[in-house]
Amino acid sequence: SAAKALIGQLNIRVERAKRFKSGQAVLVRVISNQVARSVRLADLSILTPKVGDVLVCLIGQNASLKIEVIKIPHSLDKKWIVVNAGGLVGEPYFELNESSLIVEYLGSLVNDNRLVGLRDQLPKICAIEKPLIAVIGTDTDAGKTVTAVKVIRELKQLGLSVGACKLTGIYGDDVLSYAEAGADQIIDFSDAGLASTVCEKSVALRAAMKCVSALQKNDVIVAEFGSALLSGHPISAILKLFDQ
Repeated sequence: SAAKALIGQLNIRVERAKRFKSGQAVLVRVISNQVARSVRLADLSILTPKVGDVLVCLIGQNASLKIEVIKIPHSLDKKWIVVNAGGLVGEPYFELNESSLIVEYLGSLVNDNRLVGLRDQLPKICAIEKPLIAVIGTDTDAGKTVTAVKVIRELKQLGLSVGACKLTGIYGDDVLSYAEAGADQIIDFSDAGLASTVCEKSVALRAAMKCVSALQKNDVIVAEFGSALLSGHPISAILKLFDQ
């Protein structure tokens, strides 16, 4: 997922930044990977980084207690961790777990004197006229992706074109399972310029609506709602937004 930040951008150099923001592309060096955590590369292959390997990752933050919790880094000196196969990296919110994929910051990617990072690549929100199947769960590992994949396969067997989106932060492997199930078009929050749903709720909801409306060329849309997007709001109220 982090590689999306670099597509079409030339003359990239590396500079030490003083401040960081979500979605910013950074260069990091692996200093520990005791339990052989893996990441997904731009060519979709899987790599188990070794000490000394250099990775391009995206800064972000998360709120799930089932994986390491990270925040936007505030210090260049502290160790950072990569929390998933999509390349989301940040400063540990709690005490550093030595079993994490631990990295050190080398620099930020810069192009034409601007920091390289995720950009909103989606068109404006439009009325959603195609059938929308929402896959909803209130926690991580509740079976949302497994359910979405089964729905996509069934729809493809009916001869329908399927647009699929995961309305949550960068995760890597989940959206690849949509492709393996036969989805014709796949979008996630990184296409809307967001590395994580840990942001202003209105920003996350707008990104979700942009993701769904960008799939209108398909016969059916399958949307997997991340638990963070639903927190603090009734599910019925969020789904009502997509009927407008």
